[in-house]
Amino acid sequence: MANDETDSIILALTDNLMVAVRIEGAVQLLGYSIKFVEDSREIPVGDYLLYGDTSGENDLNQRGGLIDLISNYRPALIIFDLESRKIPWREWLPIIKSDSATRRYPVLCFGPHKNVDALTLARQLGAEKVVARSRFMKDMATVINKYAEVSNREEISGSCHERISDKALQGIELFNKGAYFDAHEYLEEAWFKDTSMGRELYRAILQIAVAYMHIEKHNFDGAVKMFWRVRQWIEPLPSTCRGVDVETLRTDSREAYNTLVALGRDGITEFELSMLKPVLCKSP
Repeated sequence: MANDETDSIILALTDNLMVAVRIEGAVQLLGYSIKFVEDSREIPVGDYLLYGDTSGENDLNQRGGLIDLISNYRPALIIFDLESRKIPWREWLPIIKSDSATRRYPVLCFGPHKNVDALTLARQLGAEKVVARSRFMKDMATVINKYAEVSNREEISGSCHERISDKALQGIELFNKGAYFDAHEYLEEAWFKDTSMGRELYRAILQIAVAYMHIEKHNFDGAVKMFWRVRQWIEPLPSTCRGVDVETLRTDSREAYNTLVALGRDGITEFELSMLKPVLCKSP
């Protein structure tokens, strides 16, 4: 069951109002919050969101908007109604399960038991669980609760009281000097050597370092993708972790991202590099 110390959004993609009402009731009963997508047209399509296939000939031109939305919600579970005509699940499922910003979020699909081809395809495209519509409607709360995955913020917070590693401190020092590539190398080593939940602090900082490096090199797509990717690691962290002011880092990186997308791909050369702020850190 969801609680105040976990991320607790269920994202449901269905154009069936009756099904949506049933899902909403089950989700609220379990203590989660609910977000719906009822039509593919709800996913924004803009220049800064287009990467990969930009032909505009199919739903892949919504790839960026879909990843932006999901990485922003960080859902405990994504539910696809395979009967929804307004949701292109055949295109969206492989996008979600192949992108590093979204693939860790579990996907549950349901559809008519007679539609064996759709159920089989959903499994092949990466859904963690595929169930018959009849079972889902009968045991909805049980199924959702079983497959939803939440971040244990209590465990993360406890790990954040541990001492920051010397290697991570070296990486942060390089980050603050603007040596983002070298910072990434040190922080990655610190991440590999740590086995606790607090290691995600290092991953968050190193991915922000890579985003900043892409901005310096005027690589718009690379920077945007890294900002999407880092959300899953930095958002569950408490405001302070191992002496690092995470809340300020979150705010600074969000402002850099918002400025970047406002400038757009063609305007990245106008990005003011003074917005790439240092990591505030003190050794505990």
